[in-house]
Amino acid sequence: MYKFKADQTSCHRKLINISRYSATDRLHRWLRLLLLLSFIVLAGCKTVPLQDRNYTDSGGFWEQSTSSQARFHHQAYDKNDEIGVLYTSGRNTILNGSAINVSSDLDNHSFISNGPHSAARLEFKGEDEDDGDTCVITIDRFNWGDAYADTYDCWYHIKTPHALLKAKNAILHIDVTSTETEVVVISGAIKVFTHGDPVQSIDVISDQEVIISHQTIHRPRSISPDEVWKRISWRAQFQLYKTVIDWRMVAQTAVTVGMVAAIIAIRIFAGGGQLNRYPRSHGFGRF
Repeated sequence: MYKFKADQTSCHRKLINISRYSATDRLHRWLRLLLLLSFIVLAGCKTVPLQDRNYTDSGGFWEQSTSSQARFHHQAYDKNDEIGVLYTSGRNTILNGSAINVSSDLDNHSFISNGPHSAARLEFKGEDEDDGDTCVITIDRFNWGDAYADTYDCWYHIKTPHALLKAKNAILHIDVTSTETEVVVISGAIKVFTHGDPVQSIDVISDQEVIISHQTIHRPRSISPDEVWKRISWRAQFQLYKTVIDWRMVAQTAVTVGMVAAIIAIRIFAGGGQLNRYPRSHGFGRF
């Protein structure tokens, strides 16, 4: 009686161990499969130039040049939400304290600075339709350097040491120095405020330039296409890249891996369970 009980317990333990090994084996197989799929997808990743620099989604974009910095807040999204994509040129773009190479997701309240021989482009998401909030992107701590902005369907509130700029459905170029902020409106219209009198503002329209110094807005003047081109020529001096998945390469890699796996499987079965064709030794198999 007791012997049967002991045998039954032993069998139960063996079944548990078998099920454990079976579950572990299944887990290992799934992990190997995931690693294989990851390898196949990574094999298809490649870096390509960003072709259409003037393309914009509904959230618009912002480009800033060498030796510039700014912080970005998208009102339609929460603090830790992703609000767009950052593309970089050069190796001296810092996002929230970390160096970025090629591209990165852009989180709300991010701070971006560009060192020597580097520049950045930020493409913003549009309004979050579930919230119903007005699409407002605030750009502050922009204290030095050049920037090019296409605001598209969002309001951009751009803060420099000398002025507050409000723009929507407009394209503009901004040059900030220690003494003044120079703004060229390439298309559309913007509103310009000084920090000294935030209630009063002036409108600056397409093909006009305005200079704002401390508490003073100078009279806007007309600007020629050649002058506009000189202002924005720095954009052509750096190339942006992005990482994409080449699905053709992924398919080719998958086919190659499948063929290699099939050849290995055929050799194993043909060799009686081993990868080579040598006969199995029975010297230590049985006594």
